[in-house]
Amino acid sequence: MLLDILIEGVALESSSSSRVARDRIRDFLDRFGVLNYSPDEVRSLKCALQSSPTEWSRWETVLRRVPKRRLLQELPSLPDSDWAAREFARDALAVISGDRFRDWATELATSPGFPILLPATRLECVTPNHVSTSALVESRDDMGTVVYDATKRGTDLWSEFLSSLVMFELHCTVVDRYCLADLEWIGRSSTCGLPWLVDQMATELPAGSARSLTVYTALPDGGDHNLLAEVSNDLWSRSRGIFHKGNFHFVHGQSFGQVEHRRWIRLNSQHSNRLVSIDHSLDRVGMSPIDPPITLSYSIPGAEALATCRTNEARLRRLAGQSGATLNFDHS
Repeated sequence: MLLDILIEGVALESSSSSRVARDRIRDFLDRFGVLNYSPDEVRSLKCALQSSPTEWSRWETVLRRVPKRRLLQELPSLPDSDWAAREFARDALAVISGDRFRDWATELATSPGFPILLPATRLECVTPNHVSTSALVESRDDMGTVVYDATKRGTDLWSEFLSSLVMFELHCTVVDRYCLADLEWIGRSSTCGLPWLVDQMATELPAGSARSLTVYTALPDGGDHNLLAEVSNDLWSRSRGIFHKGNFHFVHGQSFGQVEHRRWIRLNSQHSNRLVSIDHSLDRVGMSPIDPPITLSYSIPGAEALATCRTNEARLRRLAGQSGATLNFDHS
């Protein structure tokens, strides 16, 4: 889902790119990008954009909240497949100036068309005004809403859609009335649903960071306190230390339905929020094959949508405290 993106600062100068192209790159970076940078390129980006205070303020907001990865080496002056292979283990996009693009195309003896793919690497190179020609950009544009059906497996959903979103955000909030309706997974491995999601996260995410997991769901049938403790303890043990804090809020089903009918996973850090909406219960996530199909919708929520999510989460939290149950875990 998320894409490593390197942007050459000079490429965003007004003499090298149009305002429309820069807006397109900024919006794409905000939604789908992991900014790969060197200190020199960050300074170069600022120099290129600060001539327009309005434009820079929008870029500054995006640069503050997107995930980042520092490059091991600076962008080379000539195309270097060894450098690209060291830097990018997965698909990546380099937005470079027209001069550098022509130099690279000449060196590689390729046609001047867009984009350039460095040999034996996963790095695609374009100029700002031609970023829409990138196959990587086009593929991400189609991922706002994705249907997973019987041709796909749970591992596909994780690797193609969820993995990178979870990787770069510290806090995971799940809102799903029915995600714990079936409790047969307690004490055993699970192939779908919330336990599967926690298993995947525990397998791939680094331990010891300030991550948290918060779950809002309905009280399971016959949900006495001992059963709730068993459910929460099982999920917490599955996380194997990747979460610093865990909060499980159980609300009576009818009360839950009066607050929220939608299902979502909200992923956030200090400056960012990402929302994955699910058309059916989270129980289908991870199924292999995925049948019946599920639809996932990914967005960067606007202020109003984010406020609605937070308000309803707060309402569910109060209901859990008043007539349901809340169980908290802390590794500190």
